[in-house]
Amino acid sequence: MKKILSFLTLLLCAVGVNAQDPVTINSMEIRGTLPGMNWDEGIAMTAGEDGIWYLNLSGVELEAGTYECKATANGNWTDYVLPNSDNYQVLISETGTYDLVFRASTVAHTLTVTAQKQAASELFELLTLAGDAAYVAGKCLFIEAESGSATITVKAGERTQTAIMEDGIAMIEIEGSAFTAGTFTIFADKEITLTKVSLFENPDATTGTQIWPAAVEPFDYTAIAITPADRSEVESLKNFTLTFGTQIVTVNDQPSIVLVNTGNNDEVAHGIISLNADGSALISLDQDVTAPGNYQLAIENAILFNGTAIDPLSFKYTIAGMADFTINPAEGKVVSLSTFTITFNNYKVELAEDANAYLFNRVTEDEIAADVYEISGGAALYVALTEEITAYGEWQLNIEGAKRMDTEEAVELIFDYTIENPSEIRTMAIVGDFTGGWDLEKAVAMQQNDETNIWTLYLEGVQIEAKKYEYKAIANGSYEGYQLPASGNQDFVFGTNEYPAGTYNLTFTVDTEAHTLTLVVDKQAQPAEGTTLTLSGNASYTEGKAFMIEAADEASATLTITAGEFTYEEIMEDGVAMFVIENDAFLTGDFTIKADKDITFTQVTLLPNADAASGTQIWPGIPTGITNVAAAQSVVIFNLQGVRLNKAQKGINIINGKKVMK
Repeated sequence: MKKILSFLTLLLCAVGVNAQDPVTINSMEIRGTLPGMNWDEGIAMTAGEDGIWYLNLSGVELEAGTYECKATANGNWTDYVLPNSDNYQVLISETGTYDLVFRASTVAHTLTVTAQKQAASELFELLTLAGDAAYVAGKCLFIEAESGSATITVKAGERTQTAIMEDGIAMIEIEGSAFTAGTFTIFADKEITLTKVSLFENPDATTGTQIWPAAVEPFDYTAIAITPADRSEVESLKNFTLTFGTQIVTVNDQPSIVLVNTGNNDEVAHGIISLNADGSALISLDQDVTAPGNYQLAIENAILFNGTAIDPLSFKYTIAGMADFTINPAEGKVVSLSTFTITFNNYKVELAEDANAYLFNRVTEDEIAADVYEISGGAALYVALTEEITAYGEWQLNIEGAKRMDTEEAVELIFDYTIENPSEIRTMAIVGDFTGGWDLEKAVAMQQNDETNIWTLYLEGVQIEAKKYEYKAIANGSYEGYQLPASGNQDFVFGTNEYPAGTYNLTFTVDTEAHTLTLVVDKQAQPAEGTTLTLSGNASYTEGKAFMIEAADEASATLTITAGEFTYEEIMEDGVAMFVIENDAFLTGDFTIKADKDITFTQVTLLPNADAASGTQIWPGIPTGITNVAAAQSVVIFNLQGVRLNKAQKGINIINGKKVMK
């Protein structure tokens, strides 16, 4: 009997039964060296029937080699383990993706593991991006495609992450630091077209930063310049140079570059394009075109910006000689537009029944209708606008539906005009010694007041030397149009007793109806520092009026006012003192305001009475009768009498040339 028991004990140990009392098994888990598990913490199994526990792991990436595992019960190593000794070994002969099935029987006391290699699926490389510190764990890659569903795989270093794309959108949350260095690549299990990749702060974010394709500024067509210049008259056409400002372009080795005679629409030459070392492009035609006529250079699919062809370009030229047609008035600058006559030199034209003519404003896109007629048997066309146009602007006359009688070919009739009416003043500026020179770039703009014929400019704190200053007013930014004076320059002489060198406020006024330019100069007075301020008396200082005396820094002092034989004393508090005139001693001679300490006087104002809220500033001295002042550098305030104020007073004020009620 003893021998039998020993044999049973050995047998039970061989199949994995613990040589211990039976235990209640509440849970089972797999621990080991397989991905996602370790010996300290395992993956929970699921209880089945008859003491069977299962665990299925799908899509496990395994390198070729041997892996070990063990099943433990109740979350510890002491209650129950399978196998009882050693570890279960899983042999992987080939690197790949596997489906693993773990089966533990607590009845038969066995552990089995099956590893089924998944069939390899082709991965399509979609995009490789550079990793940097911005791709930290927790952030997300938001991947977009044109459409469709797919399995998206992202590989960064040794790390691989997958996500399912549905309706063209997939989100992958970055794990680990593999994305912060080197590159990472996006794959799919089918061919799809990526459209955008964005970096989101977290999976719940609604917006992110686009990281592919790189955001670029749109191409600036206004930076393009061509030599010979567009719409110029030349002797021949052969080579052209295109520049693009600071933009970097490449060129296509199979462009479409055609020179067309717009008189008969014949393609007279074709061109090639090459890039110069300075970033400009050279276009060379396959022949030198010298025949007189009007031509259009059409450039398409020739210039690439950020790898994409820019829009087609078109330039017009005239080779001197007999043009196919002429127009009166000729293209260019005009004063007004009302009627046109187009004369054909080499053929006659006829108009289709649905022929159309109109004048188009290239800025506002307004269209002015026109009537068009054949005259002289088709040797000319007459165009009449439904209204005369005199307003400044860039205009284009378009005539559609004309064709040659000899060839039935359409005739392109597009003519460009700029209306510049000298009598229409759109802007006004001062140029000269006060503004830094006669260069138009140094002109200082004036301001029109209330859409009247009055323009003003106020310059404050101008440092003036003892000399003659010259200046002029010009309209529309040009010397060619309206200017004041009409000839020569206006001048003002400083250095006299009345206008010594110093700091001045200047007010320029232009009246375009009276054709006058005036300048009012106001020498800035410096604050009186010390104890005494002496002012001149006149008939305005009558009994009952009051002086409001102000000082800087909210000073407090005792003031003594002396006028003739009369002396008065007032207390200044917080920089303000009020003194009511009691006699006629102020009508003649000077009067003196003296403080019992050094203070800085800033202003003396004459008030109608002690209760008045505002009055007339009498010191520092200011000009009177100034109107239409426009602020150029600071706020300027006057009352209705033209007296300048330091601040707005109760009632009506003129602030920067406009009436304002306070």
